[in-house]
Amino acid sequence: MKIKDLKKYYSEKTLEDYRVDYLYHNITEVINQVIRVKIIKEFFGKYLKPSNNKVLDLGCGNGNDIINLNKTYSKKITNFVGVDLGKKTIESLNSMNIKNCKFIVGDIENLNLGEKFDIVLSSEVAEHLANFEGHLDTIKKHLTPGGYLILSTPNEKYLMKDIYKLLRYVFKPKSIEKVKEKHVDEEDEEHINVMPYNVLKEKLEAKDFEIIDKKRTMIMFGADYAEPYYGIIAFIDNILPKKIMYLGNGVVIAARIKK
Repeated sequence: MKIKDLKKYYSEKTLEDYRVDYLYHNITEVINQVIRVKIIKEFFGKYLKPSNNKVLDLGCGNGNDIINLNKTYSKKITNFVGVDLGKKTIESLNSMNIKNCKFIVGDIENLNLGEKFDIVLSSEVAEHLANFEGHLDTIKKHLTPGGYLILSTPNEKYLMKDIYKLLRYVFKPKSIEKVKEKHVDEEDEEHINVMPYNVLKEKLEAKDFEIIDKKRTMIMFGADYAEPYYGIIAFIDNILPKKIMYLGNGVVIAARIKK
């Protein structure tokens, strides 16, 4: 069941709501987030200028990405702006008086702040948007010449998901039906636009972006039944190539506008 009005849902979300959501994450979900943040930090380290960077986070949510990146790169980032629909969340974040950071209520599918940024971050946002193309237009509008987009989003088509589907089709045992309920067909009511990597790439290229860097996240996601085997899964995940997007349940890319 999908949420009918996502914009209304997010406009009413508070910081406490985000904290409660986090409590329901299992180990693979938590580790996947850790991996995603690590890759984003790595890409920021590669593509930030030596100093005086302006960064825009579209769909900043609870502000965690901004707060973490601001701590890591405080000497390089002089201006960090976060935009989200959640009025109460934005008020709470601004009340923290985080150095070099300000937070604005806005629609990230149709926004014009009247200024340019060296990096625009779109982290776990695309899958929530009915108008992803409008979001890309917003990003282009706010990038400096030669600036970078860093984007992360779930991957609709990946190896483990296809394996589970095949097992369910061939064997159809009760154990595989549990996989169906908990992993493969789990319908995230907030996700309305989850794309395979190749579709994401096509949509970016249609808006004149070229992907210059990419890494996958973890090979699994949201699988409660796999927690006892997490050590084995993590070992396998660690030795598999990181730039084959089909292996990851999520992707992180760095892109810029074609010259």
